[in-house]
Amino acid sequence: MLMRLGDEPTLRRLQHSVGGVPDNLWPRLKNLPTGQAIVSAQGIEPAMLVNLEPGRCRLRMVD
Repeated sequence: MLMRLGDEPTLRRLQHSVGGVPDNLWPRLKNLPTGQAIVSAQGIEPAMLVNLEPGRCRLRMVD
């Protein structure tokens, strides 16, 4: 799962190591809004742009 990413060197490294992502989705990584991601996995060809909903949970700090 790829979320917003603006660092060019990291983006180039990912393009060489993550398969199945169409060329037109890579530039979108820089401006993805909160709640969107590009999902690439075995069996998902081509990668998909998805909307994610945050889970409802309550964080409890415990020592």
